[in-house]
Amino acid sequence: MPEPLFKPKCEVQQPTLAVVRALATAFSTTQTATAIRFVELCPEACSVVWSERGVIKWAIRGPDFWPWIEFGRQLESYTHAADAFNGKPIPKEPQIVPARAWTNKDGGDIYEDTEWFSSLGATLSLLWLPS
Repeated sequence: MPEPLFKPKCEVQQPTLAVVRALATAFSTTQTATAIRFVELCPEACSVVWSERGVIKWAIRGPDFWPWIEFGRQLESYTHAADAFNGKPIPKEPQIVPARAWTNKDGGDIYEDTEWFSSLGATLSLLWLPS
């Protein structure tokens, strides 16, 4: 995903996993690799998080996403990723959740867009701090 070709496609009004999926198809790459590259080049403050068994395994923050996301932390019950692990339906569009659900940031909100990979028992979440 060369930067000169990929970066202009990251300039979107609202970062979503739908955008990431479309880019993954266009560039013939995996959704996870595309999400990582997306947060690296998106002008918005984004992060991508991989969780397994209800625990945050890793997170990649974009250059403007300043809150810390703790690896090994149990997902908070008010994240949509936690809902996926508990067999609850997750929204198909990004939703606002308290920023503290994912980060060390007290106060404020964050957008969460999560996809459940049932065959892997994992979630991929795109987080976005609106400006």
